[in-house]
Amino acid sequence: MGRPASLIAPLFLLSFLPSITLDVLKSSKQQFRCRDRARQLVNGRTSTLPAALCFPAILYPPFHDMTRVKRGNVARRRRNKILKIAKGFRGSSSTLFRTANQHALKALCASHRDRLQRRRSLRGLWITRINAAVRSQGVKYNDFLFSLRKANMCLNRKVLAQLASRDGHAFRRVVELIHE
Repeated sequence: MGRPASLIAPLFLLSFLPSITLDVLKSSKQQFRCRDRARQLVNGRTSTLPAALCFPAILYPPFHDMTRVKRGNVARRRRNKILKIAKGFRGSSSTLFRTANQHALKALCASHRDRLQRRRSLRGLWITRINAAVRSQGVKYNDFLFSLRKANMCLNRKVLAQLASRDGHAFRRVVELIHE
């Protein structure tokens, strides 16, 4: 990929102009803009030369390809992290990175969603257990909770449900204390 002959001459002439120095480039951002513009000019992507005047062409070495960057450690760690999550998946989902990445992301989304759903369903279970235990005492669930808050007893639904299912005597005592 060589330079077009029409662009070599103007860049060559610009390098000998005494008025163009590095002082023209005030910030590194401006310098990068000029370099990008120069690369576009040299590769023949544009037809005008206004940005070529903001740097001396002698400062630029010939444009070569960058050296190869071997992404050994970083890429391997990233891939192994995903493959560790996908361990135990069926088929190529646990061995090939691309499919493992897709299935691992899907599994992580599902686990987050299902944790929220589990909390929701457990709360419903606790309410059902408390309601059943309270109704056997002849009290409604909402009246029981209202009286609980009014009596300043800080027992949450989880603890109340455990009391109701495991220790019925203690739960009856709580109901009696509230309605005294």
